[in-house]
Amino acid sequence: MKRYKKSIYVREVLQKMILLKPITKEEFYSIKKLSINHEEIEDCFKKYTHGFLDVYDHCLTPEEADKLINSFGEHNLKYEDRFVEFMQAVYKMNKIQPVVVEFHMNGLSNIELVNILSCLDYKDKLLFIDQIRYLNGDSNMFLVEDEEIITLLTKLSTRELIFSIFHFIRVPVSVCGNFDLSFPMFFAGSDGLYLYKDMARECSLHIRDIKIMEDKYEME
Repeated sequence: MKRYKKSIYVREVLQKMILLKPITKEEFYSIKKLSINHEEIEDCFKKYTHGFLDVYDHCLTPEEADKLINSFGEHNLKYEDRFVEFMQAVYKMNKIQPVVVEFHMNGLSNIELVNILSCLDYKDKLLFIDQIRYLNGDSNMFLVEDEEIITLLTKLSTRELIFSIFHFIRVPVSVCGNFDLSFPMFFAGSDGLYLYKDMARECSLHIRDIKIMEDKYEME
């Protein structure tokens, strides 16, 4: 009887935790609208309307980069809150439909995990530990059901620890974590592009180097 009560307690604790929800590859591909992945990223630039979420409105020249990006702390950490604010806003707008993410945590060594933890704030550190402890299996594809997860994954990308690809469905867009706070964004159509461009501007960010391709979907 005691063992039965303990199992109920454990299940209740897990239900209250904020965790990524592993999904199968079939579920993942049935949800996301754009075929974006790290392995075929070059082809994605040829296929979809795209731009780069950035602090600056143009790609910096080497001279500008040397002048403006003095250190990781003065660039990535200085502007991180803008990216978190933007991603939270995108999540809130899209969360009435499934939000999925590609997040490669499997295969990290203990040394790599310790390094990641050392680079996170206390609250994010605890949330990341929960993902490590309770996410079993080999899935790199997850359903996101909480804004705190979006914040954690965004910070893992802005701090160049683990790059995720976020897939939002209501107004289709895929956002790819990348170095130097230059996040590729892929859009289903120009309507979504201009909507997200306005949202980025409200967070003091830009979507630069935009290239318009044929629209893939109509906004719902």
